[in-house]
Amino acid sequence: MMGRHHVLIGAIAMSVLTGCVPSGGTQDGASGSVSSGESEVFAQMSDVDVSLANSALDTALESRVSGAAVSWRNPETGSHGSITPLKSFRNGNGTFCRRYSEELVIGGRRARFEDLACRQGRRYWVPVGS
Repeated sequence: MMGRHHVLIGAIAMSVLTGCVPSGGTQDGASGSVSSGESEVFAQMSDVDVSLANSALDTALESRVSGAAVSWRNPETGSHGSITPLKSFRNGNGTFCRRYSEELVIGGRRARFEDLACRQGRRYWVPVGS
């Protein structure tokens, strides 16, 4: 799975192509803009951190009920985080989407945000930052 942490711009472009953004800007819309502080936290993530976070994201979105967090930890760097699905729905195009929150602690810096991901194919989730 490609992760939000390295391909945010690609995910935004993919959302336009796949229609993952809910129509009409309803309450199902993402609040996933990345602040400069969060960008700095993402930039400090090791490749292993990104892999662990992406695996947790995939597990959370694919198999957890809303409110059930999936945690990850990299014992080599001390980085850790969790992904919590918040809401599941189908967008205006019928695509299955989920809102989620992500909490990260990377290099002693803490970041939290909410975002939206839509299913692409059978088990492929595309984060949709806006």
